[in-house]
Amino acid sequence: SPISSSDWDQVALGVNEGTLNGDLDFLSGLDTNTNVTLSISASNNSLESITEDIFEWNPLQLKVLHLDHNKMGFVQHFLLYDLDQLMEIDLSYNSISFIHPHAFGQQKKLLRLNLSGNNLATIKHQWFKSFSTSFLESVKIAENPISCDCAMNDTLKWIRQPEQKWFRSFMKDVTCTKPEKLKGKAIAGKKSIKL
Repeated sequence: SPISSSDWDQVALGVNEGTLNGDLDFLSGLDTNTNVTLSISASNNSLESITEDIFEWNPLQLKVLHLDHNKMGFVQHFLLYDLDQLMEIDLSYNSISFIHPHAFGQQKKLLRLNLSGNNLATIKHQWFKSFSTSFLESVKIAENPISCDCAMNDTLKWIRQPEQKWFRSFMKDVTCTKPEKLKGKAIAGKKSIKL
């Protein structure tokens, strides 16, 4: 007999050779009224940007989104807004230099976030405020040109708060690249920087 979507535990949809241009018609035949863990992988597609409303209303109840190894330069405010069921986001190895402070505001069930290998010069504590200590397992931000200057002050204060101890462990591999006197120093941990 044919396999139906009710027999699946996970569906992984790859988007190859092209760009996501806001058109999700290729997913319209999927029965979304099941307990399927749906993931989309659009890795290695030379994506420079994604329209802000591509995931509007989250009709697929996405759980995993991989947009790694592309050419994205920013993450806008509402790109992920309706994806409140996401458990994993991989935006690593793009060219991201800007993430809106509230870009991850709806991801309260997030387990894993990977922002490694981008062009982030600063880290904003607002990115992480909605994450739950009950769910979050890893945040990766290494391999970014972090400038440890006044722009990082609020984030460093937030990370050092006693109630953020759970979050400091995710920052242990994040180091400053500027200024020269702080180059290679960890932004969190026992020997964290002082501005």
